[in-house]
Order: sequence, then structure tokens, then C-alpha cells
Amino acid sequence: MKKIIAATKKEAFRAGSDNLFRGFTFEELIIAVRNNERAINASSVTKVFNEIVRERMANANSELRSNMKFIIDKASK
Repeated sequence: MKKIIAATKKEAFRAGSDNLFRGFTFEELIIAVRNNERAINASSVTKVFNEIVRERMANANSELRSNMKFIIDKASK
């Protein structure tokens, strides 16, 4: 499966992009399943969905750690 990387950096946040955990559409899921699974069934769709969610959650956690001081400073004002 192709890696999907979130693009939430401090600079992007300051510029107005405040998505920490980017969602995804049915179309993105369908394309990912079509491109990555031989057998297309409920199990493969669920597998791809969970892989995408895990990867995006890992990216969100990384961004959270990277931006913790910034978030704390902004929330404290």
C-alpha cells in the first residue's frame, strides 16, 4: 500500500491549515482498495481502511509531539 503522509507542519498551521488528523473520502478508500487488494471483499476493505487510519493516527501523533510547545503556548493565551 502506498504511504499517505499528512501535511500538517507548524508553518502550515500558522498559515491556517489546522488539520491534525486529515480525514479521507469514500473515493480515496475505493481507489486504495482497488490498487492494493487482489480480492475485493468486506475483509480487504476493512483491512485497507484500518491501515489508512493507523497511518494517519501515527502521523497525527507525530505532528502533535512536534507542535506541543506551540499548542500549549497558543492554548495558554
